[in-house]
Amino acid sequence: MAESFSKTKQIALEMQQLIGGWEDMEQMLHNFADEKIRKRVCNCIEEVKLSEKKSLELIKQSINFK
Repeated sequence: MAESFSKTKQIALEMQQLIGGWEDMEQMLHNFADEKIRKRVCNCIEEVKLSEKKSLELIKQSINFK
């Protein structure tokens, strides 16, 4: 289970590096203007979605949730 959460964290950190921080909104908007960055962010979101789904299933299994 920890592996799945760790993967989500790594992907979130990658997205932060791609987009930039809130402290420099102009740079963040510039980054979003780059099609390659937007596509990579979209891929990251899909990866996180799958990772979170796996985490949820593992949690359900660990508590015998149906």
